[in-house]
Amino acid sequence: MYTLVGMPGIGSRKNRVCWMLEEINAEYEAIDTVPHSDIALAVNPTGVLPALRDGDKVITDSAAICTYLADTHPQFGFSFPSGTVQRAQMEGWNYMATNDLEGPIWSAIRQLNRNEDERLNEVLGLALEDWQKAVKGLEKKLGENTYVMGEQFTVPDLFFGHVGFWAKFYDIPVNSASVLAYFDRLIRRPAFRKTMRQDAVATAALAEKGMVLPA
Repeated sequence: MYTLVGMPGIGSRKNRVCWMLEEINAEYEAIDTVPHSDIALAVNPTGVLPALRDGDKVITDSAAICTYLADTHPQFGFSFPSGTVQRAQMEGWNYMATNDLEGPIWSAIRQLNRNEDERLNEVLGLALEDWQKAVKGLEKKLGENTYVMGEQFTVPDLFFGHVGFWAKFYDIPVNSASVLAYFDRLIRRPAFRKTMRQDAVATAALAEKGMVLPA
């Protein structure tokens, strides 16, 4: 059984690991804590979360963890063998999700989480501009595909779905009908909905906002 250590909440990258664990029907224990706590430092000397314990080994970084889980459960088809063209293409999508899209939207969220009189509006504006550029790039690359690698859900879809959910929660516009529909497909997956409902902090935030997950 896996042990996942992470911080709960809407913005937590722990939830993308939970999502993958649910997709592969894995048994796991989730331990909630904050970065740099004694519990966090026990699994990662830097105190950065999330971290996954598998036996006596610990894996850090949500992208690395999700890729590891997909690789070690090949029966689900969520990744491709190392050294193949498909694997290289999948990794390219991973980097696009966690850099091109996640970078600007996370910068925007950090400003939106501040009181209005404390926000750096120039930083927020630039972040939102970069976000929309990244969305347009995703629109062009995605084309008419159901998922980024075609018709099969794979690791990068999980990362895109997570940032798409952030956009939905924080009312950040997505200036592409096809990308918006893609994000919606992802957050409708049963494993994602189960993940969010298991997170008491996230559930409370959704309730306070009056936001209901798609059926």
